[in-house]
Amino acid sequence: MVQLGSALHLTEMRLTFGQVQRGQRQNMVVKLQALPWRLRLPVWVSLLPAPRLRRPQPVVPVRDDRGPGRAAGRPLLCWMRAALEPEGAGREASESRSRRGRWRKVLYERQPFPDNYVDGSFLEALRKNSYVRQYRYWSVVLESSVVIQQLSSVCVFVVIWWHMDQTHLSPHQLFAWGLALNLLGYLLFDLIDLGELRTLSGRTRWADLKSTVVFVTFTYGFSPVLKTLTESISTDTIYAMSVFMLLGHLIFFDYGAHAAIVSSTLSLNMAIFASVCLASRLPSSLHAFATVTLAIQIFALWPMFQKKLKAHAPSCSLAVTVLSSVAAALGLLSVSPTATVLFILLLLLVAFLCPHCLVTLQASKDNIHGPWDEAEIKEDLSRFLG
Repeated sequence: MVQLGSALHLTEMRLTFGQVQRGQRQNMVVKLQALPWRLRLPVWVSLLPAPRLRRPQPVVPVRDDRGPGRAAGRPLLCWMRAALEPEGAGREASESRSRRGRWRKVLYERQPFPDNYVDGSFLEALRKNSYVRQYRYWSVVLESSVVIQQLSSVCVFVVIWWHMDQTHLSPHQLFAWGLALNLLGYLLFDLIDLGELRTLSGRTRWADLKSTVVFVTFTYGFSPVLKTLTESISTDTIYAMSVFMLLGHLIFFDYGAHAAIVSSTLSLNMAIFASVCLASRLPSSLHAFATVTLAIQIFALWPMFQKKLKAHAPSCSLAVTVLSSVAAALGLLSVSPTATVLFILLLLLVAFLCPHCLVTLQASKDNIHGPWDEAEIKEDLSRFLG
């Protein structure tokens, strides 16, 4: 009887729902109240029309400690709320949430997004190849003359040391020729510079002469120490150390590029250390004195003259580069023809093939710049340091 009465009530409610659609809501409320409380919710579910949902809404189970009956009814109530909600209400709510929760590229305020979240506006500031330079082949070839000069200088130094070691060249001749060429270069430097550097530094010729005398005196006085400084080290180790020091000199030399690896001081010290190592294997302390003096002239004074010549007379600098390369190749030919061929191939590689590779690969360069770059302070902050 109870089941039959429930079925009759359910039939009456379905019939009454058609009347509800025609506006007769009072009868619907009276009939619904007449049902037992356990049958009211299923009746409502069976009477509701099919919901017009925008998208399937996942049901998230919510833990409720007030009892299993209420916890089980929550997903169904959420579904009924979504069904009875107007069609445009969800879109308006989502738009309002997006307006309230719009992502901003700031770090000083808390945002409802993960730390690694970015939106589409993050890549609007993307720039590609902003600082790429366009090179011309022959311009790069001319700039490579600085590298060729330094390679030739190292080759000349090694060849002269070998001739001294083989007693083909006496230290007196080397010191005399070096002193004469040094004096000639000093006069040419003043002629090219027109006294500009001397005016800026405030040095006189008398001060330069005193510096030269002091250096020659101390080098000659310490030449016996330099000769015996590395006697306890094997000759093979000395040669290996000299090779690595000269390679380091070539790597850290200032070729005119603004890079972190450039260090003129470190380059000069490595070259002087290599000369001291090689001088310790020569016959006498006078040989060591001449070798160290030659190293100062080639690795310290000669690059200064070349840089000044290139700044004021580029064509003359190119001619001097060619002459120094030919002299180095001819001097190396007296030591080893195989080494001469390899040296010429190295010069051709540096002078022609490397510039070609640079110009060719420049078109494939793809550097990106954007908000992720480090901050660059372009304003002069020296006034704050005073």
